[in-house]
Amino acid sequence: MLEEVAKRVMEFAEDEFAESYAREFLAMSKTVAKVYRFCWPIRVYIGWIFEDPKTAKEVSKIFRVFFRVKNEWRRMNGREFPAVFVDFKEWIDF
Repeated sequence: MLEEVAKRVMEFAEDEFAESYAREFLAMSKTVAKVYRFCWPIRVYIGWIFEDPKTAKEVSKIFRVFFRVKNEWRRMNGREFPAVFVDFKEWIDF
């Protein structure tokens, strides 16, 4: 992969330092990916979708005792439904 990046750099710049530029480019891209992965982890939510708002409100009220709950509306087939979401990590830890 390093040689491929070096070739692309050499096409645009007739420079003897093309390989070092390529190494720097690859090192930075890996660093950014690692920082993003470990500093900003992906949050996964478990969700329940209901047909009536009353049931969603009751489930949300009960779940709120144990978890941080997100109440939202989801659109499916042209209709909007109430939904309750809980963080997966909290759910598993419980």
